Amino acid sequence: MDDKLRQRLSELGFEPGDGRIRSGSIERHGSLEKLGGIEELGGVVRNDGILVLDRSVSDLTSRQDVERVLRELKLAAEIVETHENTATELNALFENPEGALFIDTETTGLAGSMVFLLGAMRIAGDDIRLVQVLARDYAEEGELAALWSEMLGGSDMLVSFNGKSFDVPVLRDRMNLHRIKSPPEPPHLDLLHHSRRRWKGEFPDCRLQTLEWHICGRRRVGDIPGEEIPAVYHHYVRTGEINDMLSVFHHNALDLITLAEIAIALGRAVRRFERTPTAPDS
Repeated sequence: MDDKLRQRLSELGFEPGDGRIRSGSIERHGSLEKLGGIEELGGVVRNDGILVLDRSVSDLTSRQDVERVLRELKLAAEIVETHENTATELNALFENPEGALFIDTETTGLAGSMVFLLGAMRIAGDDIRLVQVLARDYAEEGELAALWSEMLGGSDMLVSFNGKSFDVPVLRDRMNLHRIKSPPEPPHLDLLHHSRRRWKGEFPDCRLQTLEWHICGRRRVGDIPGEEIPAVYHHYVRTGEINDMLSVFHHNALDLITLAEIAIALGRAVRRFERTPTAPDS
């Protein structure tokens, strides 16, 4: 390993040579106690044609964090019953969180590019499951698109951040390219639009990681920049080396966890509004 690559892996949070990400790679001033890196690619449930990982979010954070998110979602559901002005899409999520599929994709570029990693998160009883689907080379994207079609058909709603403009149209195009029939798309809660309505002007911008810092109390340290992700994937396809890809899995998982926390924060914003005392009649 040359010095330049060793330095880059160190910046991303890797211990050079062992393929592991150091724990404690995230600063925080708030809720999550810890969010260690992917210690290894555990949870493999499929390795034929595509690589599919299925893990509990508690493997990445803690059982306490999972319980907190589930508890907050339950509280948000109570808001639905008492606040008529909550957005319809948010209502649908809070009323039936187990029917929602949180999604985030990693691609080789902008619209029209290959989708090589599909991240999906779902509430499952007293757990939160994280599924990540990797096309290990360019030829496996068709299998990824086919699995996405199955996920789509089994979901009551989608939850994303800018997914209406990017993730879902790209996935739709890739299904068409591979001649995979798409089931009807369920309602789609795009948290970017709701975040802009709620926090525009309050924070420097409404990018996902800006909200993650100001709303979730979590700042990423050494996270791989989005513009570097395509090059990491192309390098992986050429060499088969998994080390650099671990940071992409980590980035994708963090994005999905943040989606749930932003949705909860939008619910808390409604709750604060409800508790604001009204002015006395004059």
